[in-house]
Amino acid sequence: MEKDSILSKKEISNYLREVKEAINSGKYSFSNREKNKKLFLDYIINEKERIQIIRDLDVDDFCGIRNNNHKDYLEEKLYVFSKKVKLIKRFESSEENVELYIKFNKLDNGFCFVISFHELEYPIKKYFK
Repeated sequence: MEKDSILSKKEISNYLREVKEAINSGKYSFSNREKNKKLFLDYIINEKERIQIIRDLDVDDFCGIRNNNHKDYLEEKLYVFSKKVKLIKRFESSEENVELYIKFNKLDNGFCFVISFHELEYPIKKYFK
């Protein structure tokens, strides 16, 4: 994660508020990446539950900002969060704690792309901890 400048909790709180406003008004899209699809193959989770997980994100779940590496969007910043949630493993009956990796690209027009929504693949540090 890059740390070009020190971010305040207020800045991240404002960012999250805007993401949640986009989600609540239907101005969002979940990326159809393979990593994201795997979460839905491995666990029982629907869109309503994904939305609730995003609504439950708070400042302490923030991990950092990444540059968008897509050649057409190099000026964009992607915000990364990590959240531990209880999910039921598909074809099993017990819940387990799953650490999710959630990455947003919130556009200036208020639309929000949920680029990543999958299991955490490697240890990640929370920004404010």
